[in-house]
Amino acid sequence: NYAGFEFPRIGDVTGPDKPPGALLRNSFRNFKLGWKYTKNPIFAPIIKHLVGSKGYSDEEVKEIDEAAAKFKRMPYLDQKSRFIPNWCGILETGKRHDDFRFRRGAMVRAGYGYGHHHNDELDLQIAAHGVLMTVDGGQRPGYAKPPCRLSTLHNTVTVNDKSRSLGLGGVTNVVDTENFAYMNVYGGKQDQSGFTGKRQVMLVDVDDDGPARTLPIENQKPGVKLKPVGTVPNGYVIDVFRQPGHGKLTYNFHAMINDSFEWNAIDAKKSPLDSLGKPTKPGAPNFNPVTGTAPETLIATWRMRRLPVPPLQRRGTEKQWLGVNFDPKSPRKFLKLRLLGVGKAKLFKEDVVTVKKGIQNSFTRVAATVQDMNGRVFAALIEPYAGKPFVKSAELLKIQGAGDGVNEPVAMRMECVNGRKDVVFVNASSKKEYAFDDVKVKGEAAMTAVDSQGLKYAMLTSGTSLTTPYVKIKLNKSHYAGKIKSIDFYAKKLTLDTKWKTPESANGGLLAIRGAKHTAVYNVEKFIGSGDDQLILKGSPFLAVLPVKTVFPEFGSVKCSIPPRTPVALSAEWTATNQKGTKAWRVKKLSDNMVALDGKVEDGDFPDGKLILWDIGVGYSVTMPTWATVRRVAPGKFIVKANTTATVSMKGTVEYSTGDGKWRKATVENGWSVIELNTDK
Repeated sequence: NYAGFEFPRIGDVTGPDKPPGALLRNSFRNFKLGWKYTKNPIFAPIIKHLVGSKGYSDEEVKEIDEAAAKFKRMPYLDQKSRFIPNWCGILETGKRHDDFRFRRGAMVRAGYGYGHHHNDELDLQIAAHGVLMTVDGGQRPGYAKPPCRLSTLHNTVTVNDKSRSLGLGGVTNVVDTENFAYMNVYGGKQDQSGFTGKRQVMLVDVDDDGPARTLPIENQKPGVKLKPVGTVPNGYVIDVFRQPGHGKLTYNFHAMINDSFEWNAIDAKKSPLDSLGKPTKPGAPNFNPVTGTAPETLIATWRMRRLPVPPLQRRGTEKQWLGVNFDPKSPRKFLKLRLLGVGKAKLFKEDVVTVKKGIQNSFTRVAATVQDMNGRVFAALIEPYAGKPFVKSAELLKIQGAGDGVNEPVAMRMECVNGRKDVVFVNASSKKEYAFDDVKVKGEAAMTAVDSQGLKYAMLTSGTSLTTPYVKIKLNKSHYAGKIKSIDFYAKKLTLDTKWKTPESANGGLLAIRGAKHTAVYNVEKFIGSGDDQLILKGSPFLAVLPVKTVFPEFGSVKCSIPPRTPVALSAEWTATNQKGTKAWRVKKLSDNMVALDGKVEDGDFPDGKLILWDIGVGYSVTMPTWATVRRVAPGKFIVKANTTATVSMKGTVEYSTGDGKWRKATVENGWSVIELNTDK
C-alpha cells in the first residue's frame, strides 16, 4: 500500500471498481500465512485489527495479541519511499499522518510479468486527497474499448504508436523526506542490453500540514468512519520522461473517472477515426475522439465523478472510493496536467469506456505527439487538488549549455497561490555543472522552495554541488561505490571491498548492483561491520529452486527442471549454489533444461537434489546515490540531513547542534555560515 490504503494498479483486475483498501482486503490469507511461517511481529497488528481471529485457537490469539500490543501503528502506514523489485517504485509524503486523506503518493511501474499483464512499462499513478487521481481501466481484454492492455491507455510514452514491451526495469535512486520525495526509474529490455526509457519523478508538498493526524491503531484501516475534514494539504508531482528513439513520440496521460474535462487545445475538432484507426460510430460506447494542436504548454484538467450514474457510470466515483468517509459537502476533486515545451504537438483525446456489465465507467485520455529523431524529454507538472488550484504558474527555465536530445537537463520554476516559489532541476547524470537564473547545480536532481520567510526546502542528490542565493550544499561524492567481496545469501548479507563509513541516515538507501549486462536493485536494511563494509539487504536476491535431475561433471553442467517464462537471457549474470550455500558457481548459460556452470561440478555437490539461482554474485559492482536535504521546521529553525559528508552554507549567523544537545556557532566565510556534517567523525 501507499498514500494510506492505495495500491499499485498493475495488470488486470485492478480497475476503478476496486476502491482504496481492496488489496488489503484481498490479502487476508497472505497475512495469515506470513504469521504462520515466519512469526514476524508485523503481521500481528494486521491480523488483530483487520483480518480478525477467526480460525485461531485461544492460545494462538493470545500470542497474536501480545505481539500486536507492541505496535501503535499499522505497519503498512509506516513505510518510506521505496522500490519493490520487479514491481514498482513508490514515493510517499505526509507519512506521519495516520489519516489516509492527509497522505500523498506516486508510483511508477518497473517490472516484468506475463498472463494478466498490461503493457504498462513506466506507467505513472498519483494518489492524493484520499483517492487515486490517475486510475486506468485495469481490466481484462474485451472488458473495455479501446482494450485496457494497450500502452496508450496508461500514463507512459509510446514510440511510433507501438505498445511498450515488457522489460526488467528498476529504480536507481530514491530520496525520502517528510515533505519531499524523488525517484529515478528506468525501463529495460528483457536482456537489459539497453534502456527503453527513464522516468524521474518528484513528489513535493506545498502546504504545511499541521500536527500529525493520529488515530487509534484499530481505526487505521479501510472502512472506518473518520471525522469530516475540509481541505487537506496539497502537493504536486514533477514528471520528467526521457524517451530514446526516433519518429512519433507520444506522451499519453489520463486522470480519474471524470465527469468534466477541459483543455487548451488549438483548433480542436471531432475526429472521424478513433485511436485504433477505426471510423467512429453513433451510439454507445461513445469514444468522442477529438484532435487538435498544442500550445507551448498543454493544460488539461479533469474533475472526478462524484456520484454513480447507472447504468453506464457505476464504478470509480468519489462516493464509491471514499465509502463511509464520503462527504457531499467537501470540495470537488480535480487533476491538472501542464505538459511544458510541446508547442505544435499533435493532440488527440478520447474516452476509454469499460462496457463489462456491473462495472461500467469511462475516463478521458489525452495524447501529445511530437516528431523527433534524437529522442525526447517530456516535462510535466501534475497538480491534484480539491476545490481550487494551488499552483499559480509554471515555466521551463533556459539552461546554459543544455544541448538537446534525450539526455538534456530540465529546470522548471513554479509559483504557488500561497506565494511560495519553487525551482526544480532534473538531469540525466551528474557529470557536468549547469547554470540557470541564479542557480548552479552539479547533480542528478535538485530543488529549492522559497516563501515569505525565506528558504523552506532544499535538496541535492547524486551530485556534488548546489548553489543558490539562499543555501549552498556540497557533497564529498555523488555515489558510494565498491564491489561485492562475499555473499551470505540466506542472511541477505553482502561484504564489500570498501569501507563506506555511512551514517545512520544511509540505512534504507537504494543499492544498484550491476553485472556486465544485468542490474539488480535492492534497499538496504542496515549497514553493519567495521567501517560499514557489510550490509543487510531488505529483500532477498533469491530467484528460483531448480530440482536437479542429472549432473554432468565432464561438461560442467546440471540438468534441471526450469520453470516456464524464466528470462534465460539474463542467466549468464546469475549465481548458482547448492541448497545449503556451501558451493557457488557463476551461471554461464541456461537453456533446454540445462544449466552450464563456470567451475568444477561434481555428483556430490547437490546432496539435497536442488540448485538455487540468485540474482547477484561476487564481483558485482555496487553503487548507492548520495543526498542532502535542508528543511525549515519553524521560523529560523532547520533540519539538515545527509547520507554522506556534506557542507551546508546559509546566509547570516547560524548555530547548530548535531543531536548531542550542544549548540555551536558555525564558521562564517564571506557572509555565509558553514556547517559540516562529517561521516568520518
